[in-house]
Amino acid sequence: MISTWHPIWKYLAALAATLCAYALYVSTVVPQIEGGQVSYRNTISSGPVAATNETALPMPDLPALSSLAADAWERGTCKRIQIEEGVVLFKDWTQKDDGSVEVYPFTLIIEPKMPPPRNARERVQ
Repeated sequence: MISTWHPIWKYLAALAATLCAYALYVSTVVPQIEGGQVSYRNTISSGPVAATNETALPMPDLPALSSLAADAWERGTCKRIQIEEGVVLFKDWTQKDDGSVEVYPFTLIIEPKMPPPRNARERVQ
């Protein structure tokens, strides 16, 4: 019966079958291989953004800050973003044409929630 179909109908039927197979593959096989969908949140405001100097607020008590040189830029006027793992320090930023943000100079101070083990035996236990 298919051999009597017009060539355009054969093409459309093959195209529909291919698209259905692709949709089935994308919805079932790809998530198993790649581990699911990753979502990103756009945190850039579309309007003007007021970047504030955080010197009026107390700097968080991070032991890593004491290891910086006395004249380090991080100890002066800078902006900060508090994150769960520590703090991000930077002086200025620019928004690029593609919507991304470039911050400079940039320092990421990571403070683990749990203190590191004192010896290898504690790591194993």
